[in-house]
Order: sequence, then structure tokens, then C-alpha cells
Amino acid sequence: MKGKVEGGSFDIVTMNPPYKAQGTGIESASESDRIARHGIECTLDDMCLAASKLLKYSGKLCVCLRPERTAELFKSMQKYSIEPKRLRYVSKCHGAAPWLVLCEGRLGGKPGMTVEPQFAVYEGDEYSPAMKAIYSDYLFENRGDELER
Repeated sequence: MKGKVEGGSFDIVTMNPPYKAQGTGIESASESDRIARHGIECTLDDMCLAASKLLKYSGKLCVCLRPERTAELFKSMQKYSIEPKRLRYVSKCHGAAPWLVLCEGRLGGKPGMTVEPQFAVYEGDEYSPAMKAIYSDYLFENRGDELER
């Protein structure tokens, strides 16, 4: 079976789907940008269906999406037996409205979800301590001593 993926063989599937649903927002002039940003070729249902076929029972689906599509995401996940389990909103800085949502679901999971504290990328003009913790090794390796430990 060279080149084929066995169904039910993955512990985790990650997706960064098009942020806008087809027909919403200002569409890009470039066809490739429209496809990447507006769900023209692939819907949330398409993605959740694919994930449900790829995941092992109790496997995780992790999605990064715009907050205004959270309800649509939950509906699609549940349609394909993926229960939303963790949710975290991401904002530019503390007190700002979120611009991304991170969601983790489990194939065959029981109802019940944890909503984590909002994640702020910046504190002032610098990365927040939480962001530095995520990227610290990368930043030190690739930018020298720009950050203090």
C-alpha cells in the first residue's frame, strides 16, 4: 500500500484551516490566496470528516481558527464524533479581543470541555513571558542574545 495512509492510525491530527468561510469577508484577488483563506476547496466538515477517519479512537484533533467560527467548528467536530475538549483564545496583548482560537477535540470523547486562560502574544512591544517560554530555544538559537534568560 505504498502512498496510502491507513485509517485510524494517527494519535493526533493538526489543522490550520482557511480562516474565513466561503463567501464571507473580502476575498483575495489571487486564486491560491482565496483557496488558502476562504474555504473554497475544503470546508470544516471536510476537515473533521478526514480527521475522524485518520484518528485512532480517543485521538486528538487540534485546530487553529478565527474565533467567529468557534460554533461552526464545534458543530462540525461533533457531527463526526469529535468532542471539543480544550479551548484557548489567543490575543495580541492582555485585554485585547482574541484573533485566534485553539481547539482540541477527541474522537469518541465524552462531553465536557476546559476553557483555558486567554493567551497574550505580546506584553508591550515584546513577546509575553508565555510566548518567550514557547519560543525561547528557537529565539536563542537563531537570534543570538536578543532575549535575556
